[in-house]
Amino acid sequence: MLKQKMYLSRIYNSDYNFFYWRRQKVKKLINNSSVIRTKKGIVEYFFSNNKQDGPVIVGIHGAPGDCSQNKYLFHGMQETSYRFLSWSRPGYSRTSLEMGKSYTEQADVLVELLDTLKIDKVGLISFSCGGPIAIEFAIRYPDRVNAMIFESAVAHRFKVLPASLIKLIIDKISYNDSGSWINEMLEKKAPISLIKMMLYRLGNYSGRERAILAKKIYSSKEKRLLLFDYILEPLRPFSLIKKGYLNDLKLCLNMKQFNFEKIKIPTLIIHGTSDGDVPFEHAEFLKSKIQGSELYPVKGAPHPASLVNMSEIINKKIKFLTNNCK
Repeated sequence: MLKQKMYLSRIYNSDYNFFYWRRQKVKKLINNSSVIRTKKGIVEYFFSNNKQDGPVIVGIHGAPGDCSQNKYLFHGMQETSYRFLSWSRPGYSRTSLEMGKSYTEQADVLVELLDTLKIDKVGLISFSCGGPIAIEFAIRYPDRVNAMIFESAVAHRFKVLPASLIKLIIDKISYNDSGSWINEMLEKKAPISLIKMMLYRLGNYSGRERAILAKKIYSSKEKRLLLFDYILEPLRPFSLIKKGYLNDLKLCLNMKQFNFEKIKIPTLIIHGTSDGDVPFEHAEFLKSKIQGSELYPVKGAPHPASLVNMSEIINKKIKFLTNNCK
């Protein structure tokens, strides 16, 4: 009887208990980030490489995500002299949606955050649906930006929800609290299966190509970190980021043409040629619209392009920032 009680107690106080798991996720979020009051309202953020001086690089996460997803964008650059600022966009985690329902408002929230932290000029790295906010910020506040990097970024009107029925089903299953919990259990018990599912959702591959790439990712501790900890973990629990995600669905679908001719900032565009989420033509579009921009295609890479050519992408980012963000 005692052994049975001990066993039930271990199950109750473990991630196999959904309610325990959710409580721990919320607690982890609060412990790993801070909030600050700006003129627009409360913004969730954190600094990595929190040095006293040095250029600041701001990450703009995708949809869905939150400030911790920017660890993916900053990975491999921690030994540089830069300070890395992550923030949760309006509607995500502890940043209220009411302060930024449009791209213009979200750009204004970011500049208020920088003003509150007494930061003048920054470099921007945006991922996926964070791209339009970086574009809007560069147009509205050109004197506040040294350089921009777009990674797998949305560049024009776009339907975030995939056309494929199977991909829609994956989203339906994953984008809720119980689904994100099941995904984490799958990560622990059948990680290669989860990687294959993510590659199906985020890439354009044959079954054989998917299986080969999944094994390569699983065999690399660093790439597992990118996918499991930096891409998927910020989605758990999903209820904390749902408002921001639903807002992004509307924004992307109703996106108007940006005044790209106003952007005169050094720009690097990184995009996987096998991106199954945001098609590669978005990168080509950005290249055609931003004068003097550089396009770095990552052959055979999915939406998180670093899952294929991680070291090359890191080196490319560092070289670009070294030349343009001092």
